Amino acid sequence: MIWRFAKTGLELAKTKKEALKYNKLQERINNTVSTLNNCLDILDKTNSVFQLLEHKDFYKALVNLELLTKLHVDGTNQYDFIKKIYNSLPTIRKMIVEQTLVELRKWFTGISKKQLSDIGEVAYESFDKINDIWYEIQSKDKNLIRYKVNSPVELALRHPDLTSFDPIKDNIDLTTLYHYKE
Repeated sequence: MIWRFAKTGLELAKTKKEALKYNKLQERINNTVSTLNNCLDILDKTNSVFQLLEHKDFYKALVNLELLTKLHVDGTNQYDFIKKIYNSLPTIRKMIVEQTLVELRKWFTGISKKQLSDIGEVAYESFDKINDIWYEIQSKDKNLIRYKVNSPVELALRHPDLTSFDPIKDNIDLTTLYHYKE
């Protein structure tokens, strides 16, 4: 009978040893899955930055790049490709800024000089009108002479129609300013 207890005890010890072995294995598998998911998340965010750059959505690309910069996931720093991604982030940021400037230059060259002079003329006329009206108001009330155009006092007393530059009201075609077509 003692032999039977000893045999059962040995079987129990063997089963417990196997259970511990499988628990350790399960823990390593879980850690590996977690690390792989973290690496995939970093790769996905990096890919997203490049897709946004390709679609010329520069602001969102910079926002995603900033999120990627702040994302430091444990267990991923040991991989060379993750290190290369993080080391390339300043270069990617520079690339986004350069692309933005290239598109901005294209946009500026697409605007005709006529449109710019029309906008300038209307803006000048609007400002001239604001000056004339303010001068009239100042001539009626000498206490306002010390306040200049665009001062808080003048802005508070300004006629509501003159509070902002409105190119639509002045019939200026701004479609090329809003939508640049290559």
